[in-house]
This record gives sequence, structure tokens and C-alpha cells, in this order.
Amino acid sequence: MQSFLNFLVEQETDPSIVGPMITTRDYADRMMKQGAKFLKYGREKGKPGYDPKYDYGGAGDVPRDSGAYGRVMQGVVRGMMRDEKIGEDQLDDPTKREQLITRYRGESRDNDSRYFDVIDKNYKSGGKNCVGSFCDAIIKAETGSFKDPFIRTVGVPGSSSTAYGPGQITLSDKKGTLPDMVRRHPDLFSDEDPRHVPGEEYSDSAPTKAPTDSRKERYEYTDDQGRTQTRDPFKSFPKPTTPEPKKQKYPLTTAGNIGFIPNK
Repeated sequence: MQSFLNFLVEQETDPSIVGPMITTRDYADRMMKQGAKFLKYGREKGKPGYDPKYDYGGAGDVPRDSGAYGRVMQGVVRGMMRDEKIGEDQLDDPTKREQLITRYRGESRDNDSRYFDVIDKNYKSGGKNCVGSFCDAIIKAETGSFKDPFIRTVGVPGSSSTAYGPGQITLSDKKGTLPDMVRRHPDLFSDEDPRHVPGEEYSDSAPTKAPTDSRKERYEYTDDQGRTQTRDPFKSFPKPTTPEPKKQKYPLTTAGNIGFIPNK
């Protein structure tokens, strides 16, 4: 079954809702600006400029771009893995996974056993995409029971939180949050980073460079009308075809073989 994170990453954006394609870094920046508004207007109904969408349980003002949110979440989780020196191929190790859950949650199993139990139940070995499987389990624990996961956390009386979205990513600027990860690991929020492609593995000790295009610039071919054409592989053209042989004036038939068709 496809993980929810992969669904977020691969889902096409509805332009009628969010407009043009949003880059990962641009979406992260919008989330961080929204976090500042969360801090300013949370439980501050009397403050000038207050809008309930910035309060606890509010939808905020960031476009609901499921793909961009998923890519940002991947960046946050991979940044934490880099900090904790955990490789993607180590997430199937219960000890390493527990270490990462503790880092993401900010609590130990003893203090929040329900959260850890939900992840233990829902984590499936992801093969080449263990990060996606891990994030899928995190989403189950964070907002699995929510009808609409694209909201600010409902909040706990007496506490302050800027967590937002399916993975409840913290937007305020402190260690381990989105601003901290973008500042220290900017490469993980670049759309040129091939690690954003679901299923692609990477090594922190040897960062992967974006693949280069090895196609030839242009080449000639003969089209189906026998004409010489120049093809640009960076544009969409029909594939080169071999001209069909000319049809015979008279089809070969049994009658032709016995002389009923006159000679040319």
C-alpha cells in the first residue's frame, strides 16, 4: 500500500486551489512566515489583526500543496537523521528508529507511550524509501484521527506550539524545528536534490549530485515521408520512423502467379 507521505509527494497540485507550482524552499519559507503569525495571534483574540485561522486549530494561510508539504517533511526528517547519524538503511533497526522518534517527538517512550505504540504498529519496512514509511507512521500518530490534517495543532492549555500540517512540523525557531533545519541543512530543501524522489537512496558521507542530462543536443532523421528532419530531444517530436516500402501496382495473388495479371 502506498504510504501517505508518498501520496503527498506524488499528488498533483490543483492549480485552482494553490496556483502555480511551488518549490520546496518557497513552501518552507511560507510555512515559517505562517509560524510567526501563529506565535503572534495564538490565544490573542483582542490583538489588532487577529484572525482565527492563525489560532489553535486554524487552517493558516499557506496554500494546501500536498506535494510541497510532503517534500518539506522529508527534509525535516532527513535533517534529524543526519544530526543523529542515522542512515536510511538503519530505520528498520528498532533501536535507531526509537532514537529518531524521540528526536522528532521531543519526548521519550516513558512520557508518551501512545505515540510510540502507534508508530510501532504502523511502520512498515520501506526498502529503498524507509523515510517515507517512517513519515507515514509519524503522520498516523500525529493527525491520523483528524478529518482535516492541514491545521495548526489544537494546542494544550498553558503551552505554546506552532506545529502545522499532517506531520505537525514545528514552525517556530528553535533546535530541531523547520527554521533550524532549513538553516543548517539547506540542501535537503532544494528541488534539485535527487533525494526528494521517492525510493532513491542517498549517503550522507557522499552526497549525491543531481543527474546530468546525457542526451545529444540535436540529430537528423528521416520521417515517414522520406524527408530529412532535425530532432531536438528536449522537445516533443514523434519518434523517427522508417519509410514504408512502395506498394506494388498489382498485388501478388494466386491469379498473378498463373498469368492473369498483364505484364507491365
